[in-house]
Amino acid sequence: GYVAVVGASRLSRDFGALVNEVNARQRQPLSFDAAWDRDGHPQNIYCRSDHYHYARYGIPVVFLFTGLHGDYHQVTDEPQYINYPNYARITNYVHDLVLAAAERPSRFALSVPKPDPNGTCRQ
Repeated sequence: GYVAVVGASRLSRDFGALVNEVNARQRQPLSFDAAWDRDGHPQNIYCRSDHYHYARYGIPVVFLFTGLHGDYHQVTDEPQYINYPNYARITNYVHDLVLAAAERPSRFALSVPKPDPNGTCRQ
């Protein structure tokens, strides 16, 4: 049930709260790890993720992943290494999160000023 969670509260505390609330309502809540999201993390995952291309325009994002490994983004990164039961839990959670976000009557309020889309990202 391990999932690294990156960026959920960086732009909107309301969005970050929803990310946690939806997880708490799961039959088996996922074990969230926010260590990858801390400021100054040497991997700089927040700024390197595809998700940041939305965040830089003020769109709240969450990047969920199960960690890095030696085969990450290599030709040897093959499907037999996927933990399918855990993957199913994560995808069901994402489904519930998207529905909860879509059912909100308004957009998420930003908790910080909208970033400069052409500025430098610093985690």
